[in-house]
Amino acid sequence: MADYAALLDRTDRGQEPLTWAQIQMERGDLLLQLGLRERDPGTIDAAIDCLKEAEKVLTLQRAPRLRLDALMKLGEAYAHLARLRPAGEMQPNEARDASIRYLVKARDLSVLPELVEQRETCRRRLETLSQDNAVELS
Repeated sequence: MADYAALLDRTDRGQEPLTWAQIQMERGDLLLQLGLRERDPGTIDAAIDCLKEAEKVLTLQRAPRLRLDALMKLGEAYAHLARLRPAGEMQPNEARDASIRYLVKARDLSVLPELVEQRETCRRRLETLSQDNAVELS
């Protein structure tokens, strides 16, 4: 993780936004994997923070495919958090709802011609989440 922090320190978000966002996404991926392996909601929270920062930079005009990836990863991270979050902290329903919001955004984005091949993946993830949580999706 220190390597990613050092890379972020050396990469100017304003001058190299895509590089900066990709580093944030990779850092978020690693934190998510670690959080899942250790079953640590705090580490998954840190992964979500990285992915949210990347999403802010990854505009539809700048990098539609990377934006879609960030939205899908955020949806997955929140779904995992809903399963792991202990009582008294963010309620599982809040995390589940955030997961659904990000996956619906990803699904809606995947109608763009250059992203249409991702639509089925988004649909499957939303379907799985709704079945796991008995939720109706619009």
